[in-house]
Amino acid sequence: MRQARDSRSFGGGRLRQLKTLGNMIGTLFIRSYERGESIYAAMLCRGFGDEIRSLRQLGFKRIDASFGVAF
Repeated sequence: MRQARDSRSFGGGRLRQLKTLGNMIGTLFIRSYERGESIYAAMLCRGFGDEIRSLRQLGFKRIDASFGVAF
C-alpha cells in the first residue's frame, strides 16, 4: 500500500498527499465493510445465527466425568 500511495502522490504537495491518503483509507473502509456484509450473508445462508443448534440434546454424562478425572 505504501508503494501504491507513493506512486499516486508523486510530485504532489502536502495537501495532495493528504487527499490521496484520505481516498485510500476511505476505499479500504468501504471494501472491508462490503466484505464483512457478504461474509455475514453467506453465514446466514449456511445456517449460522444467534443460537446453537444440535441434532441431539447435549448433556453431561458419566463418560464425560470419567474423561475429566482421567486427564
